[in-house]
Amino acid sequence: MKVLIVDDSNKRVDLILKTLHASDEGKYLDISVCDSADAARRSLIAQYDLLILDVLIPKKRGGTAQALHSVNLLNDVCDPTTRFIRPGLIIGITADVEELGVYREQFAKQAAIVLEGTTADATWLKRLVEQVQSLLGSVKKINVQTKDRVVISVHGIRTYGHWQENLGKAVESYSRSCERIEIKFGFLNVFFFLVPFVRSFILKKVVQQLVNNLEKHQQKEILVVAHSFGTMAVFRALQSYTPPRKLKGTILCGSPLPSDTDIDHIVANSEVTYNECGTWDLVLVVARLLAWGLGDAGRTGFTRENSGSFRNRYFKGGHSLYFEKNSDQEYFYEVEWLKFLTFGTPLKPYDARKGYLGQDVVDLLLNVGAFVKPIYYVIPVLSAAVFVLYRLGSTL
Repeated sequence: MKVLIVDDSNKRVDLILKTLHASDEGKYLDISVCDSADAARRSLIAQYDLLILDVLIPKKRGGTAQALHSVNLLNDVCDPTTRFIRPGLIIGITADVEELGVYREQFAKQAAIVLEGTTADATWLKRLVEQVQSLLGSVKKINVQTKDRVVISVHGIRTYGHWQENLGKAVESYSRSCERIEIKFGFLNVFFFLVPFVRSFILKKVVQQLVNNLEKHQQKEILVVAHSFGTMAVFRALQSYTPPRKLKGTILCGSPLPSDTDIDHIVANSEVTYNECGTWDLVLVVARLLAWGLGDAGRTGFTRENSGSFRNRYFKGGHSLYFEKNSDQEYFYEVEWLKFLTFGTPLKPYDARKGYLGQDVVDLLLNVGAFVKPIYYVIPVLSAAVFVLYRLGSTL
C-alpha cells in the first residue's frame, strides 16, 4: 500500500515512520516523504492509497508554512479536472487544530480525519495506525475481489525449497483467489549441478513443469520467483514458450547464468523483471570458475541497462540471503518482495556494492579463471582417451 507523508517537521516525520514501520502492517507499506506543497504535487501525479498531510506546510522547500498551501494542495488533488490523483484516504496532521483558522471547514471537507499530532503526546499515533489498519483491510478486500493471481516459485540446488511454502502463504493471506505453485525437483547436489549433461537432463524436466503451469494459468495474473538453478528454468521456459499476455512480474535471485546472457525474451514477456544479487555469493564465484556454461549474474548482475521493465539490485549477502532473517528478525522476502507480489508496488532501486582494495586484481583472476575453465573438462577426457589407447596398444 502506497503512503505519502507531506510534512516539514523532520521530528514528526521520524515519529510517524518509526510508528508505522514498527506496526504489523509496516511490511506492506511503501512510504514516501516530501516537505512542501510543490513537492507533493510532483508526487501525486502517481497513485497513492493514503496521504498524511501537515496542516501547515510551505509552498516550496524552506518557505513559510501556512494552512493556505495545504488547502490549495487539497483542492488541486480533489479537483477531477487536474492531472493529480486523489488518494483513497487523506489524514490531516496538526499540532493545534486552531492553526487551520478560516480554512478549517474547507480542510475538513477534503480530509477524512484531522489528528492533533504533537510530538509530546503519542495518542494520535495510535489513531493513525488504526486508520492505516482499516485502509489496508479495504485494499486487501479489493485485491481479493478484482485479481486472480498465481505465484509460481522455483527453488535452487542443495535445498528442498522450504522458503517456497512460507512465501506462498504470506502472499496467499492477502488474496483468497491467489494460488501458489511450488515447482520442486528434489535435492540437487553440487556434483550433478557441475556436470553439464546431468544438469541439462534435470533442467529439461523442470522447464516442462514450468511451461505446463504457464499454459494452464495463462488467463490469470502470473508472478514468478526463481532462485539459483530455478532462474535457468525460467530462462529456458520463456525461450520455448511465449505467454499470450505478459507475466505480471519476474524475480530472479542468485542466478548462475553468465552476466552477458541475453535475457531479452524474459524482459519482453514480463511487465517487470528484477535480478536480485548477493555481493558475497561465493557459490556463484565457484560456478563461474568451475562450471561449464555457468556464471555469476546473481552476484554481478546482467550486463544490460536498468529501466522501467528491468533492474539489477545488489544486496550484501551470500547465495541464500533472500530467505534469511535480518537484524529485525524479518525475512528478506517479506521486507523486499511482499509488497510487489501482493499489491504490485515496484521494488525500489538498491545497490550495496562498494569498491575495495585489490578489486581489479580479483576481477582479473576471475576473468582468467573463467577463460581457462574449459581445460578442466578437456583434461579428464584427454586423459581417459590416452589411457584407453595405451591399454589397447599394450594388448596388441
